[in-house]
Formats: sequence, C-alpha cells, structure tokens
Amino acid sequence: TLPYIGLIARLEEGASADGIHMKHVVLKNAYQYAGCVAAYARAAHIRNCTVADVEMSSGKYASGLYIGGILGCNENGTILSIQNCFVRGLDMKLSQGSSVLAAGGILGSGYRNSDVDYPVITSCYAEGEISTNFSNCGGIAGQFNGAMEGSYSAVSIYGSTRMGSLIGYAKGDTVWNYQYH
Repeated sequence: TLPYIGLIARLEEGASADGIHMKHVVLKNAYQYAGCVAAYARAAHIRNCTVADVEMSSGKYASGLYIGGILGCNENGTILSIQNCFVRGLDMKLSQGSSVLAAGGILGSGYRNSDVDYPVITSCYAEGEISTNFSNCGGIAGQFNGAMEGSYSAVSIYGSTRMGSLIGYAKGDTVWNYQYH
C-alpha cells in the first residue's frame, strides 16, 4: 500500500493544481497522507478545485494519518496557497488505525515556521460530516498555523479532543478572517 492517496500523490515546489473538479469520490483505507486533489504538498498552489459527494476513511494500518478533503498535508514551513476550493457532501469516517494526526474538510495539516513561508487558505468552504476517535479535527483544517481569509465551514464534527468548526488545533499566530455557519 502506498503512503500517498489522492488524484495527485505529491505536489512539489512550484507545482500547482488548478480547475480540478471531482464528483462521487471514494477514498478508503488511508493510512499516512490522503487528499482528494493531492495527498501531500511542498511549496505548491491549489486553486479553483471542487470535490462533491466524497467518502473518506482511515484504514486499519493508519498511523500518523493526515487527511483532508482537498489536501492531506503541507510540508511544515513551506508556502502553500489554497484558493477558491470547496468540498460538499463530505462523509469522513476515521475510526480505524492507531493514529490520525490531523483531519480537515479542506486541509489535514499545514504549518509555518517563518514569517515568509506559510500556508494560506482563501475563499474556501466545506460542508458535510467528520466522525473520528482521534484529535485535531476541523471543518476547514485539522492543524493549522498560517492565514485564513473569507472561508467558512458547515461541517458537523463528532470526535475526541481538539475539535473545531474551522480549525481543530490552531498553533502559533494564525491570522483569521472567516465565517462559520
């Protein structure tokens, strides 16, 4: 089994995903990095992407899983831009495996380690449901330290600890300008 599950396994430095539209997506038995558009990104851009009617689940071998409706994980300390993306009809069930580190309707995890390189989420929204036995779960992002603007969540979250309608675990000086419905 490969550690990267998504339409694009890895978006590397300078790469972009633009105008990808998916419907009736099933992504099961994820165990390390999983996202409908991309599983993992490093200094990349994702724009104008939509995912509708998506089922996502962790596998029994999940250990250190990062999972998101658009992107699973952004490499810590690299720039990331997610703009004008949405996920509708999300059904994420994360009950199997030994650990899910972060789960979000748009992004599993994205951190910054400087004032120059950091993740930015702009004009995105997610609708649906996330059920989990693990921590760090959010309607937009599971773990996040960056800038978020003009985004909203209508994700119902059922789970353990660090659950947030927008962000499950906001680290450091996250910049906010958002809506919750």
